[in-house]
Amino acid sequence: MNDFLQELNDGIIKLKQGDPFDNNTTTAPMAMLDLSVKLYWQMKQSIQLGAQLINGGGVSGCNFPPSLLMNVKKGMPVFDQETFGPLGTVITASDETEAIAIANDSSYGLCGSIWTGDMEKGISMARKIQSGSVFINFLVKTDPKLLFGGIKKSGSGKEPGREGMLEFVNAKNNRSFSLINICCSMPVSFFSSYVPEAITL
Repeated sequence: MNDFLQELNDGIIKLKQGDPFDNNTTTAPMAMLDLSVKLYWQMKQSIQLGAQLINGGGVSGCNFPPSLLMNVKKGMPVFDQETFGPLGTVITASDETEAIAIANDSSYGLCGSIWTGDMEKGISMARKIQSGSVFINFLVKTDPKLLFGGIKKSGSGKEPGREGMLEFVNAKNNRSFSLINICCSMPVSFFSSYVPEAITL
């Protein structure tokens, strides 16, 4: 764990915030001041509740430097809420069972990412995580051929993929009855079809 934290922190230190038109800049200022203010509040409240600031934290207006918190636990804003900005959090677990429980103990479920050298274990864990998408040894990526969408407070419905296309159609149920059975309302056949309503490619 210490090696992981060291490498993670070293990577954050190498990030350079500044002018987005400067080729040496890796992290530009946040898009709006209210986003920076909210993220700063979430960070400060979490620190007051026991989180430890490892790096960053010197916020100035929309300039929110890449920062890292550890000892993050349930009940802290950075655990319970969505955080939009360059703030990393480290939550430790004793084993994969606890890690899955922590991942699922969230009101959100858009995407998850598992990093492991054991692909079979990674696939097994991914199946147990409550999220719209789970990537193994990769960050979030969309593909027109694959569905994308969240669960819980991260929304409902899907986009791209077959499931995404079906969000733009109306399901139609057509049923036919034989005249000899119509008095009993006994359907002898039925078929359904998807009727496109508005599809833009």
